[in-house]
Amino acid sequence: MSMGSWILLIYSLIGIVLIALWWAGSFEPGELRLTVLSGLGAVMRPATAAIGVLCWIAAVLAVLLIAYTGVLLSATNQPLWGGVLLLPALFVASAISTGMALLVLVLRTGFGRLLDLLFGGEGEPVPSETLHVMGMASLVLGIVELVVLAAYLAWLGMFSTPAAAAAVSTLLTGPMAFVFWGGVIIVGLLIPLALEIGSIKGWGGVVGSVVASTSLVLLGGFFLRLSVLLTGQMM
Repeated sequence: MSMGSWILLIYSLIGIVLIALWWAGSFEPGELRLTVLSGLGAVMRPATAAIGVLCWIAAVLAVLLIAYTGVLLSATNQPLWGGVLLLPALFVASAISTGMALLVLVLRTGFGRLLDLLFGGEGEPVPSETLHVMGMASLVLGIVELVVLAAYLAWLGMFSTPAAAAAVSTLLTGPMAFVFWGGVIIVGLLIPLALEIGSIKGWGGVVGSVVASTSLVLLGGFFLRLSVLLTGQMM
């Protein structure tokens, strides 16, 4: 718990510093805006040279942060969590998938242009090629998450302890079965995968389908954590 708290604290501080430096970099030398803001930006501008290093540190901390929840749970003695290396991998796959979904949602709904303007850009739309690549990445990440989830459940059911197999049965057929099958599998994985394939193939590549797909992925990430955490506490 202590390690996770430190990772979260340092990552949050670096994130705040990066936002401040990116904002300061949006003020060109000699540019006149509000006097106080432009002066503050001028004072902070020399530190923008550290953005590259801070980005790498933030990337490492981000990986540690998204894996830490699974690592923490796998260190317990609960049958559904304890000693299963695939649990951190499942949380990482889900976190990356939901992160990509949120990024696509922001760009597709126009918030990306607003953020670009906020940080000194021209507010130009994201090229369609970039959105296509991100859509392909979302599809791949969804498939990876589905595979890791299946491997996690298979490992618990066939190669782990009888208590772990009973925990899997509780997850699949017990009180949380509706949340797992409906919220995680159907809403969070299968429907978004179908929508993303349709969007890439041009069957329904409209903003509405992309927004629906990414929103469902975010809901699925929430339901995954909810079902795993609550089922583990039932055992």
